[in-house]
Amino acid sequence: MRKSFIAFVWIVAVLGVMMGDGLAQVTTTWTGGTSSAWDDPLNWNNGVPGAADNAIINPASFNPVLNVDAAVNDLTINGGALLTVNGQSLSIGGDLTVTISNTNPDGLIMTAPNDVVTVEGVATFTTVSNHGSADSQGQFTAGLLRLRGGFTQTRNGALASQKSFVSTGTRVVCDGEGSQSIAFSNPSVSVSR
Repeated sequence: MRKSFIAFVWIVAVLGVMMGDGLAQVTTTWTGGTSSAWDDPLNWNNGVPGAADNAIINPASFNPVLNVDAAVNDLTINGGALLTVNGQSLSIGGDLTVTISNTNPDGLIMTAPNDVVTVEGVATFTTVSNHGSADSQGQFTAGLLRLRGGFTQTRNGALASQKSFVSTGTRVVCDGEGSQSIAFSNPSVSVSR
């Protein structure tokens, strides 16, 4: 009996090591029912996201405002929702996807000088299907957007706005260690380094 128990514990331990962080990663969605505080677990359906977690931001009664430095794996900001960086640092270990709509402002808001967003994966800025007046003008006026992976600015449909990413003051730095691909749908330009 004792040998069986030890064998069972050993198998569970080996499986836990083999699976690593795969068990720890969760996807949590902003509900924004309590406040705009990023670090309030009552504003998330599956707890405040950590560095290994994927975060999804949908439109809500309260839009999230970073009140602490934060780190996530993938971050998705859907049309009509917004995230204000608010002078904090946000580290995204995976991909960033920002979709803007005709609701202004929406998407990612970087207007404080101390705003820092670092994206290790691909940063994609796009529009909701055929939203002709979707515009990020005024949403990127300060701070630093550091891109370590690729960057794509696109639109969803022929009638959609071409202004899914318009920086009027936010510094954009591409400093990835590997090759980086940068593409804009208008003007139609692609660059790799």
